[in-house]
Amino acid sequence: MKKVIFLFILFLFEFSIYSLDITLKEKVFVIDKNLYLKDIVFEKLPSNLENIIIYNKYNFKNRIKNNELLKLLISQNVNNINLSGKETFIEIVEDGDVTEDRVEENEKETPIAFLEEYLSNYVDKERFKIKITLIKTEPQIDLNNFDSVYNWEINKLNYGLKDIANLKRIPLIVGDKKYFVNIDVNIFADVWISKQSFLKDDFLKKDEFYTKNLDITAYKEIDNLVFEIIKAENTKFIAGIGTGEILRWNVLKKIPSIIKDENLKLIIKRKNIEVTIPCISLSDAYENEKIKVKLLNGKEKIGILRKNNGELYVEI
Repeated sequence: MKKVIFLFILFLFEFSIYSLDITLKEKVFVIDKNLYLKDIVFEKLPSNLENIIIYNKYNFKNRIKNNELLKLLISQNVNNINLSGKETFIEIVEDGDVTEDRVEENEKETPIAFLEEYLSNYVDKERFKIKITLIKTEPQIDLNNFDSVYNWEINKLNYGLKDIANLKRIPLIVGDKKYFVNIDVNIFADVWISKQSFLKDDFLKKDEFYTKNLDITAYKEIDNLVFEIIKAENTKFIAGIGTGEILRWNVLKKIPSIIKDENLKLIIKRKNIEVTIPCISLSDAYENEKIKVKLLNGKEKIGILRKNNGELYVEI
């Protein structure tokens, strides 16, 4: 009786099954409704590739997407799964032996895999995971079995994430022929979600938010999403948000370190000499940012607002 082995080659991502952290360096057997973990499959794989082997009765043509893998495992009562990464490659063989030669064949980088890696270099790879799904090519060309020299024609990505998320159709040059490749781009990242409602003028409290890894391309103005809540410290809400809403920059306002017309002191340091002059702030200002002040003689100066031992001053 034929055994079907699906060889999944994924990059360095982790997923959780039964709350166990698995780095995909292990064999994972799914037989009927039971999950088994075994030892490392191949020790000679390149360090940037990991693998997972699943035995079961299901049949796929030549590849499986991560959401299909999730459905497969869930259908076998394997729950509490988190899986992120690239589109998964599959190899179907006649028996239970997977040779290193077969693995090396599947390791060949496709144009889509290259494009994923290229675009990932424009973002923080630790924070953002880019996944590209091939929809179709015009004219037709098989990019999964591809051994020709090629070149992607991609416009300059001036706005990073926003430009990447909007990629839908990219020219691919193969020899002297141009193909148009239609793709779907997904970008997975941790966003901050509120545990409670906030009203206008409420101060942001980090403990009242939790993170969730989502495909941020499903949201408008993804560059407006807050990915690092530490950067939102000392802010308050200029508009209310409800429980379960994603935190965005357009509902926050930074609390100024000092407000207009507040008394300050200007410190001028020159070698071993330090001069302190009373002054008044001409606008709201923030620590470590520029501020314009007026001296008692009416002259205006621009310096940097600093803080030392809890005391604010202007440094020039």
